[in-house]
Amino acid sequence: MTRSKSTARSRLLILDDDPIISGFYKEVLEEQGYEVELVHRVSLLLNRIQKDQAWDALVLDFMMPHADLPDLDYGQTDDGLLTGVFVVQKIKDLLSGVPIMILTNRRLADVLGYLKNLISPEDIKSKFEFPPEEFARFLRQRL
Repeated sequence: MTRSKSTARSRLLILDDDPIISGFYKEVLEEQGYEVELVHRVSLLLNRIQKDQAWDALVLDFMMPHADLPDLDYGQTDDGLLTGVFVVQKIKDLLSGVPIMILTNRRLADVLGYLKNLISPEDIKSKFEFPPEEFARFLRQRL
């Protein structure tokens, strides 16, 4: 069943290993009318999207240094950068057509270099330049 944008709240699934920062985003986005679910571990995100694929967008923190995936043999570095690439590739395999947006503390040029053609550069945002209120405005235009 598809949901009408005029009658349903947009559903967002957010992955961020920092519960305080993600909590701020969740609070503001819910005030703006979004339905938001937070997960703080990569394995929980992947389990969640395997069970429920009706998301309007996924919002990911790019650096996940504490990835908890045993099959992440090539993807984890000390700072978690390649973990972000692995997660994006995995999500694209599981959910086609669902927008993936990145919110990161890293320099955008660094993240773009890792993601190359996996995500549109317009969907990669800095947490410094896009605090929760600004990110909510971006989502209204994007979704």
